[in-house]
Amino acid sequence: MDHRESAKVSCIVIFLNAERFMQEAIDSVFAQTVTNWELILVDDGSSDGSSDLAGALAAAHPERVRVLEHEERQRRGVGASRNLGVEAARGEYVAFLDADDVWVSTQLEEQLAVLKLHPEAAAVFGRTRYWYSWTGHPDDCRRDYDAALSIRFDRVIVPPTLFPHLLSPGESAFFCICSLLLRREIIERVGRFEPEFVDLYEDMAFHAKVLLVSPVYVSSATWGWYRQHPDSTCAVAERDGSTRDATRHFLGWVAAYLNRSGASTRELRKMVNQRRWWLEHPILDAGRVRIELQLRRLASVRHPNSSFHSR
Repeated sequence: MDHRESAKVSCIVIFLNAERFMQEAIDSVFAQTVTNWELILVDDGSSDGSSDLAGALAAAHPERVRVLEHEERQRRGVGASRNLGVEAARGEYVAFLDADDVWVSTQLEEQLAVLKLHPEAAAVFGRTRYWYSWTGHPDDCRRDYDAALSIRFDRVIVPPTLFPHLLSPGESAFFCICSLLLRREIIERVGRFEPEFVDLYEDMAFHAKVLLVSPVYVSSATWGWYRQHPDSTCAVAERDGSTRDATRHFLGWVAAYLNRSGASTRELRKMVNQRRWWLEHPILDAGRVRIELQLRRLASVRHPNSSFHSR
């Protein structure tokens, strides 16, 4: 059976030199308790063994797996790479998994059930585990936590209620793309991902567009496990000092998007301007963010280290 033709969910994994962790990410897709999915692997110009790994997988499972790359194997960035996967997707629903993260085995089954029960919702977000314990080190095993929000879970939330939470440094951690399932139609409605975001914030810009116009179900279930490691894009940006510039660019984009999309209100403009003010006062902002994160972590559910293939 050619699962690509009958796929209900298109699973998109973009990768760049992800040989170290990509097999584990792929294994978590194959471990899903639903089977009507296709896997689209998008190579953003890799130079390590991850391209060969992807090619071998597609050769072994041609009925399920495709590998895509940009013209002349260029590196085009995360926004353009996600769009390339979306363009090729055949599923009614779309899910994204980064090549260093994993899904719990029941993720797609549970997310599909939510969207079937709530046809008014364009997408479903679950909680994400910030996954330090993958190292097996005792200290790291105590660091895992599940991202939280300051609102009630397990319900459909109308726009733009979630938008302020996306901009909050203490709550934006909830909105991880690895714990999201969308109806294909909303991706097209909001114009897909923004190609100008090459390394960071392509996901947050996309989430902003969705949250401004669509009802979204917010679940208390933890689905995606977001691996914390020193070679991740976010960790590298923190080390080289580029995170603040990336955040500044994102907030500038949000302000411009609110205006050109017609979604701007006095309250939303004030919210963005406040976030930009805090960004330009890093010492005050760092103290505020630390307090918010501590409060969120205290509110989150901590779990002992366990296999991601079980709950």
